[in-house]
Amino acid sequence: SQREMLRRGNDAARFKLLAELAKNPQTPLYGRVAAIFTLTQLAGAAAQDELLSLAKDADVRRFALRALTDRRTQLEGLPLEPFVAALADSDPRVQAQALICIGRLGRAAAAEAVLPLSTRSDALPAPTAQPLHKQADPGRVLPHLAMQTLINSALILCADHELNVSAFAARVVASAQATPYGVVQVGLAALQGARHGGHTERTVTLLREAGSVAGVRPAVAARLRRGEIIPGFGHPLYPAGDPRGRLLLDLVVREFGGGTAVPVIQELIRVMAEATGQLPTIDMGLAALAVAADLPDGAPLALFALGRTAGWLGQAIEQYSEDQLIRPRARYVGKRPG
Repeated sequence: SQREMLRRGNDAARFKLLAELAKNPQTPLYGRVAAIFTLTQLAGAAAQDELLSLAKDADVRRFALRALTDRRTQLEGLPLEPFVAALADSDPRVQAQALICIGRLGRAAAAEAVLPLSTRSDALPAPTAQPLHKQADPGRVLPHLAMQTLINSALILCADHELNVSAFAARVVASAQATPYGVVQVGLAALQGARHGGHTERTVTLLREAGSVAGVRPAVAARLRRGEIIPGFGHPLYPAGDPRGRLLLDLVVREFGGGTAVPVIQELIRVMAEATGQLPTIDMGLAALAVAADLPDGAPLALFALGRTAGWLGQAIEQYSEDQLIRPRARYVGKRPG
């Protein structure tokens, strides 16, 4: 229905209908949100007054704020007050959206309202050794936004990687016209293998086994003496280093550089470069994020799987469009029977 409305174009009746749907508290939330963004696409700047009114409605406030700043061509003339007022909202999602919107507006006058979000008042709990996103300070929005950026970056970096084993498996079943659900199931089955997603879990184990900067060299030496492969290092496709891992590690260091985990991670990278010449992979980046941010057990592989799901589905969509069964041939090279 949203596409059909956009196809038909704007007129007074459709504008009124969308505005009423967006304002009606009896409309399901997904319907109100759809109406808000359809109204924005349909009416453009003409929808501004309706959206400013909706920005006062607690149920859809963050969606209305976003809709107001979605188009750069319509930022000029928008009042700053609704966005500044939203910074004091009790919902951190509204605060975060308001902050993003103010960034889009790019007005120096907003600095006075934004700066308190990056400082700590005496009335709030004192800082602890906990990661930034776990600090007992619900009034601070910026650390939570930083963590959101880290997670989003990890998901994007994991999204697709040519025809790795899980992507190839997903593509093969897609060629048989399996459903997208089946495609993802096959991808997950391949990812849980020890030689695919298992690298990520073993990298976390290595970091925790080292425990401290002093413990890194003995942990690496012990594994090398046993003839073990050190997980998280030496991707065969990237002799000069995995760019995905490098970027994610840089983000982790920037965000958690003051914590205890980052020096251990940096020492492990130095020791591995000296001992083997191998550089970190995306598995090390995910493990570093999990350890530095004190994420739950299994988080690195979960992030890998969530990000890669987009890649599997992308591969499947492309394979569906080709409408060709992937059916390799095999040639018997063993002894002839009898």
